[in-house]
Amino acid sequence: MVVGNMKNKEGYPDPTATKAINGVRREERIRELERKYDVRRGDVITIEERIKREDGRTRGSVRRKMKVVGLYSNFILLENKYGYNESFQWYRFLQIRR
Repeated sequence: MVVGNMKNKEGYPDPTATKAINGVRREERIRELERKYDVRRGDVITIEERIKREDGRTRGSVRRKMKVVGLYSNFILLENKYGYNESFQWYRFLQIRR
């Protein structure tokens, strides 16, 4: 929910207060996601992805350590050791997390 057109005591629009309240709400949503999925921004986690052949059989798996950069309602944003970002939807992240 976005708060708009907050006014100061003289009746003029106050965009600073609006931005501050929206920032607090954004942080509350992020903290809620951190509790729900038991992951925090800045954590280094290991993910394991299975590599499949063309015929559908599993060829092997790769483990990678990645840093949590951002948490959003539909996905998580991770960064690898080279600085590249990769996002995963929550259901997929929960499957590959080790």
